Amino acid sequence: MAVIVSFPENLCFSANVAPLVVATNVATAFVLKKNGIEILNEIYYPDDTGIFSVELKNIIDSLLSVDIPTNAAFIQCNAVATFTLFVDNLLVHTFVCVKSGVDGTPPLAINFFKSNFLTWQPQTLKVKYEETQYLTYYATQNIVVKLKFYYYQDNLIISQAATYGSYSGGKCYSFYMKYSYLRSKLIPATIKPLYIDVWVVNSIGSILSYVQRYQLQDNYDCFDDLFMFENSLGGIDVIRFDGLMQARDEHKISSAVFNGITKDYDLEYCRIYSKNTGYISSEAHRRWALDFFSSINRYHISEGLYRQFVLSKFDTKNSKGELNEFNFEFYYAEKLKYELYSRLTDLPAVDSDELVVAPVWVAPVIPTVPYSFGHSFSASFSSYNHSITIP
Repeated sequence: MAVIVSFPENLCFSANVAPLVVATNVATAFVLKKNGIEILNEIYYPDDTGIFSVELKNIIDSLLSVDIPTNAAFIQCNAVATFTLFVDNLLVHTFVCVKSGVDGTPPLAINFFKSNFLTWQPQTLKVKYEETQYLTYYATQNIVVKLKFYYYQDNLIISQAATYGSYSGGKCYSFYMKYSYLRSKLIPATIKPLYIDVWVVNSIGSILSYVQRYQLQDNYDCFDDLFMFENSLGGIDVIRFDGLMQARDEHKISSAVFNGITKDYDLEYCRIYSKNTGYISSEAHRRWALDFFSSINRYHISEGLYRQFVLSKFDTKNSKGELNEFNFEFYYAEKLKYELYSRLTDLPAVDSDELVVAPVWVAPVIPTVPYSFGHSFSASFSSYNHSITIP
């Protein structure tokens, strides 16, 4: 007969799930189900001490995912799941896992989720008015998201509270935190807030989370770039890097010789972007930037699109407490050689100072084409790498 020695907590970080430990002296059937669907069905054999252990964290973490938000209070339905454990066809434990993980000895998950947003971003974050931002929170109970605005009035800083919204427990939410969107919650709309605080309370108004503050800034940087990523806590973050960004092409072109004439016939397209983060302003920002580099789901926010990319190279050498900057290279996951540019609705006015009078007309010479495309030729093949630097 199998005896359960230990099992996971009722609410867990997916990357820190404790193993199931069973004492038995015979081969034992084990089944893992996610939301009622069978995931794993195996036979385990005890060791010499009459114990076997089922490591769950790797498989459970891989079964959960975080999605790009599509509304102001996006439910991350794929980031949370209920798991059930069966030993010898008997249900022995049911628990909930949230896509998340912490270093070292994990705190009690239910207490951590109550008091923390799922981000390591600085608690005071400088943002721009139309800058995309998100804040993720797992609600262990019914919650209300509160806002407080700070603004100047009669040479004094005045604060005014508002409500972002009320939400059900047992779900993970990614809230839209763009400064201009948060301002729309403030009445009257003519008020110009300098800071906006965000926090979570329960249904009776008791504070649950810490306060996250957004500070408005309006400086202009030539190479402002926003990058969205899934952080190590399972939340969605947007980080801004304002260092130099350059691009170069490293295409692989394949060619063949057709009847003595070399012709390109295939292109493996690859455009590499080199990006500098700019100087990291604080220790909290440095730690947050390192969380970006440890992510495996990253997107470049460009022209209103979220373009997933692959980090091909990076240098994050840094010293705690010093002014640091990082460099990295990336390319978009979807490699398309095609371009899309907008056209002018109206051309510039004709300037007489730039007019050039055409010469006397002469009959043009039409060049002859030595071969036509699409014709069948015998061929020998070769390939080479082509590199172009874009200024």
